[in-house]
Amino acid sequence: MNFRVNSNEQGQSLVESALTIPLVLLLIFVFLDLGRAIYFYSALANSVREGARFASVTPLNYLDVSETNTVEDKVIHYSVALDLTYDDVVVARTGADDELVTVSASYNFNPITPFLAQMLSSGPGITLNAETTMLLAPIARN
Repeated sequence: MNFRVNSNEQGQSLVESALTIPLVLLLIFVFLDLGRAIYFYSALANSVREGARFASVTPLNYLDVSETNTVEDKVIHYSVALDLTYDDVVVARTGADDELVTVSASYNFNPITPFLAQMLSSGPGITLNAETTMLLAPIARN
């Protein structure tokens, strides 16, 4: 079976490839970047949860800044692959009798895919936020 290619159809596959390959590559990089964002959010949420768990079982006197820094240290050191600072982590007691501890953190994720941040948000990066509230253990209540 012989197939003959018409003389005006010789470059058709080349043009189709040239049009589709950049779109396929862009989609692959967008999916990889979104996977990175999910990984960073998971690391942020786990570190905040670990900080809240530590704060819920540790007696804390919020008049002393060093004890709040201990919880922030726990969050910062538990976060994997994130460059968190003390300004990114907030520790607060909430509730009627200060029986709850809330730990929150934010991280600015910078995607490598062009135009992904502009499609998902208004700035150059995507802000990831995580917050956990836990009940203070009886031993931790002052």
